[in-house]
Amino acid sequence: MANVVDRYFNKKKKDIFEYSKMINTLLEYENNQIWNTDSEFNEYIKKVINKYVEMYYFKSIEDFTEYEEYLGALVKCDDRFKTVLVCAVDSIPEEDKKDNYRVSAYIASLIVYTAIALNRFTYPYHNYKINITNVFSIIDAMFKNIDFVVYKDNSKLRKEMVSLIKKNGSCEDKFFEYLDSINTDASKNVYELVDNDNKYYKVKYKYQIPEFKNYRQRDVNKFFKRIEDDLNVLSYELTTISVLKSKLLNKDITFLFPAKLEFYKKESEINKLVKVISNEEIKKKIKLLIDYDDYNKNKEMVRILINAGFDLALIFDNPEDVPYRTFNEIKLAIIPREFINVNKGNMDSWKENEVNFVIKSEVIKEFSELEILGLEEK
Repeated sequence: MANVVDRYFNKKKKDIFEYSKMINTLLEYENNQIWNTDSEFNEYIKKVINKYVEMYYFKSIEDFTEYEEYLGALVKCDDRFKTVLVCAVDSIPEEDKKDNYRVSAYIASLIVYTAIALNRFTYPYHNYKINITNVFSIIDAMFKNIDFVVYKDNSKLRKEMVSLIKKNGSCEDKFFEYLDSINTDASKNVYELVDNDNKYYKVKYKYQIPEFKNYRQRDVNKFFKRIEDDLNVLSYELTTISVLKSKLLNKDITFLFPAKLEFYKKESEINKLVKVISNEEIKKKIKLLIDYDDYNKNKEMVRILINAGFDLALIFDNPEDVPYRTFNEIKLAIIPREFINVNKGNMDSWKENEVNFVIKSEVIKEFSELEILGLEEK
């Protein structure tokens, strides 16, 4: 099951690339400065798509200022188009940039932007009707009124495009049916709400193996001690899947994955988690949750985990007075309300340093994945 979310994004890259190639066959344009052959087009467009999917699939670029000159007065556009344009510009090797390459980057952006829009037809949680009218209402609107592009009609390609989108939609449905089947009573994550705004959930892994009732508890404990690391990785993998689903549903949820620092003194255990997923947008929504007492005993592990690319969060059971430097690198804390008064001398400075303090809910509630995502049991 490892890297299942990365496999999803690799499939998205492939789908968007295929749509882009098909769209390009409908176009004629001049003054192209980036590619001259189909092979060069494919190589360049792949770079644009890879950058977009890896960095911006679930978000738009925040600051477009330094790229305004590339947009010019060509069209008013949304933030997603601007984000694609940034990916297109950044994918051009500096030595290949020429006076007219702005128009070429703009054409490439139009193609990829449209392909991304088509990609949304296959989202598993949206009931988009895939037919020629709906698909080409997007493509026609994008290219029919661009004066530096000749848009050609092609009835055969229209059918091929719709057929491909339907095929990809079917594949995506099966993929998510598989993901849904992974969570069973025998092995699943449940999620404990820790705040009052439904934004932070603590991960809890649960399993049921009735057959173990026939064995002595001591032997069962020894067995689970041997596979503790495997269960930890499995729970982390399940968490990445929940994050992917929450992002597709536009839900702003952060998952807090409990981590005992002593456990990660073995480099091999850190590497197992690192290998689960590489997509940064998904990883940002998972914080390794560390008990403050554990943090005090194993501070050297904090630096190792941060260097390995993990975001950390501290959880405080008691409203204790903590040193100012506690939040030099850790920017999320789950705290009891009294913590604020105990540390009131530092709170303003910590908040100015972008530390996020989340007040723990006094009522502990557990939810299934379906419940926190607002999905119904099939």
